[in-house]
Amino acid sequence: MIKNCPVCKSSVGVREFIYGMPSEEPDLNKYVLGGCCFSEDMPDLRCLRCSTDFYIGNDNFHHRVDSNDSEIGPE
Repeated sequence: MIKNCPVCKSSVGVREFIYGMPSEEPDLNKYVLGGCCFSEDMPDLRCLRCSTDFYIGNDNFHHRVDSNDSEIGPE
């Protein structure tokens, strides 16, 4: 289930995170690698269009960075 990005509203650039070490190269049209470290607040999805990481089960999002590398919060 792919959601629209909570910031730019795109669904085209949304990819699901894969965590851990996959045994084969994932389809980058569907997935983005999230690294091999795990924590409780790891996002489920990333929008490649605006670099927003977000979750399937709630409306929280983070990690949106604009062109001067300053973080942008919820609008």
